[in-house]
Amino acid sequence: MKQLFTLFFSVAMGGIMSAQTHHIHISIDTKAFPLVDCSADAGISGQPGVLPPENLYLHSGLCTSNAADCFDNITVINSNVWQHVVGNWQNGNCPPDGIGLMTHEGNGVWSIDIILEDYFTDASKVFAGTTSSGLSTVWDKVAEPTPFTLGYVFRTESQCKKGADKGPNFECMDYFIGNINTTPGFVNPGSTPISINYNPPGASFTTGIDEPNIIYHHQVSPNPVQEQTSISFFLTTGQDNFSMNIFDATGNLVKNIHKGSIAAGDRKITWDRTNNNGEKVSQGVYYFVMQSRNSIVTDKLIVID
Repeated sequence: MKQLFTLFFSVAMGGIMSAQTHHIHISIDTKAFPLVDCSADAGISGQPGVLPPENLYLHSGLCTSNAADCFDNITVINSNVWQHVVGNWQNGNCPPDGIGLMTHEGNGVWSIDIILEDYFTDASKVFAGTTSSGLSTVWDKVAEPTPFTLGYVFRTESQCKKGADKGPNFECMDYFIGNINTTPGFVNPGSTPISINYNPPGASFTTGIDEPNIIYHHQVSPNPVQEQTSISFFLTTGQDNFSMNIFDATGNLVKNIHKGSIAAGDRKITWDRTNNNGEKVSQGVYYFVMQSRNSIVTDKLIVID
């Protein structure tokens, strides 16, 4: 089933190109921090590792001015990286508005996906205020098209407590990912000269430029399906023509769940176990198919009574 849909989609959509984007997947393991005072959860149950219902938020800054400002002058506390900042919980104010909200993967591990070209150009997200780099502004991709370095820390929702890592000076420091556009790596701001050779415990990331896929990290819950199920996924870019359909095991269309535009970011679509006539479908094997401009994702759904 998946092979048939993928083949059809590849033939129908071959040759379509997309504008350059930088996708970064950040993951942190709060249990791995060497110093509990650097952890974002020092006061939660007395144990390392932030667990629900306490949410974790990413506070990040992007540097796009030039390589020297964005890389050579990184310091532990004051850094030119904070030119375009996303995160509005300044001065102890942590509104639970979802901006920078990370996904809990379980066992104290949290992650977030960011498309730089969308994230730091969104005026509703970018912090409008003064940072250690000066005034935080929305990223102008025309004037400064190259993202050089990303800095980030994280905070709990209720306590606004900064979470970072033990740096070379054994003090809490921020994370910095340098050379985003070429050979990205964690920057060690405690070394002279600055170098990309630091492997901080508990932190990891993956990057991609001009990735062909648009749909990432889909999850289905619950599955098996009894009454209804939710299909969660991440879109790297907004889509004007996105569809999600349910098919039975023989390939017959059961229901059109979504067709039309959809915004970028974390998304969730629910199926209530009905067909296009509003009738409850019988138990058995079904498939959902998500289709965007140049991506297609399918997976199996088990329906039970």
